[in-house]
Amino acid sequence: MNDDTKPVVKESSEPATAAGKSDQTPKSNASIIDVVNVVAERVEPIIQIIRTFAETSLKARQSDSKFRIQMAWIAVVVVGIIVSVATLLTFTGKMDASTYGFLLGTVVGYALTFIRDAIRPSQNSDNG
Repeated sequence: MNDDTKPVVKESSEPATAAGKSDQTPKSNASIIDVVNVVAERVEPIIQIIRTFAETSLKARQSDSKFRIQMAWIAVVVVGIIVSVATLLTFTGKMDASTYGFLLGTVVGYALTFIRDAIRPSQNSDNG
């Protein structure tokens, strides 16, 4: 092994400054003002886009809530019809009382769950 090896040093072709930094001219105030003016010109269309998106989103949420309320009323009517028919069949002796109790519990549980979801939707379906 030869210990006479010298480390390789690359010489830079750029002259070094006193602080060790390269020569860069600072940005002038005029260029900063130009940038601010360009940004200010483009802010109004961005604000208009955000406003339009917010209004559209609000209308969609309102129509969705109206739809949910209508569906809840339809569910209440359907459940009422089912319970009424089952009551009539049980009263006439065509259906057993235990079957009526099971049907009533199932239908009422469904109705309560449906109404709860209509009033307060789950967090997963809020991405719309």
